Amino acid sequence: MAEMGAPATLATDTAGEKETDIYPKIVAAFCSLTRAVEGKSFDRDQQKSNLHELKLTYKEQSDKLKRLDETLTELQRAAEEEDAQDEARFAEITRDISEVEDGLEYWKSIYGTMWNVLRVSFRCGDPADPTKVTLGFFLGKKDVAKRTLFLTEDPSVENVDAAWTNLKEVHEEKLKRPFLERFDNNSSGPL
Repeated sequence: MAEMGAPATLATDTAGEKETDIYPKIVAAFCSLTRAVEGKSFDRDQQKSNLHELKLTYKEQSDKLKRLDETLTELQRAAEEEDAQDEARFAEITRDISEVEDGLEYWKSIYGTMWNVLRVSFRCGDPADPTKVTLGFFLGKKDVAKRTLFLTEDPSVENVDAAWTNLKEVHEEKLKRPFLERFDNNSSGPL
């Protein structure tokens, strides 16, 4: 995607978050896109800025992962040379690496579907049918989102329910708070 101007600040509370915790930023952009599609007020420049900010976040986390890997290598080398190992430090670095890797995988699953929505909005002039667009990226699968957005497949209600429940559980596990609270009483999500 082409480089954009200064990205808009995402509406999320990141005060006190750990450096490895990128989930609030991901969800803020995801929810911003949700509201835009549902309200049929799709500001492409704003969504491009949101995605661009997520790209910068991804680079920051990738760089952090590289630094953690280097630190782990140094610890292993020191352990071999001194015939001793700082078990606590080793465990801490290993845990941080796991958290960053997990966050980057989660980022990819959301970013891919968001990017598809934006791409289709340019191709169609306006987003495709808002219900189907929302369905596509709530499913959290890039290939399913792509098929849904081009309206070549209409997943069954059962599949929608299962996908919605799964995505909701993932968000709540990562954020430790309800996901899109306004949909909590609707098992099929916003449909």
